[in-house]
Amino acid sequence: MTLRLRPASADDAQALATFGEATFRDAFAADNTAENMNQYCAESFSVARLHAELTGSVFTTLVGYVDSRLAAYVQLTREKHPSCLTADCTPGEIRRIYVDRRDQGHGFGRQLIDASVHELSVRGCDCVWLAVWEHNHSAMRFYDNMGFRPVGDAEFMLGDELQNDLILARPIDD
Repeated sequence: MTLRLRPASADDAQALATFGEATFRDAFAADNTAENMNQYCAESFSVARLHAELTGSVFTTLVGYVDSRLAAYVQLTREKHPSCLTADCTPGEIRRIYVDRRDQGHGFGRQLIDASVHELSVRGCDCVWLAVWEHNHSAMRFYDNMGFRPVGDAEFMLGDELQNDLILARPIDD
């Protein structure tokens, strides 16, 4: 199975909204209330929001297809970073990284990380960071294997519940 990556366009907004919500729910619905999931998904995965993100200058989004089926996407930004990152680092963030559950285990996550690191390096970053929910142990193992290390934590609102995310970072090697 081969994942083909390409830059996303405004035409991808509907597909990414649907895919993003489905993969988010698949990963986190069992551990959160339906009300909080509904509120977060309505705010984060609306077609209007995805369209704005795809047409603005803040995010770079890459989509991955297996044949003609959307199987993964990753969203990057350089806009903001947490204070726990060192002052001498020019950071870029992996904001979202989603792989359809049926496509996990095929190396697509690694491919998305590699593409993200390359993209952020081209944009002048020398380190990359991401936030991961403190209870998402499988993701933390994956990120550890990809060279990410804990550097801090941050609050994350899921609906009306305050949760804790771990901030993980790694240098971008040339």
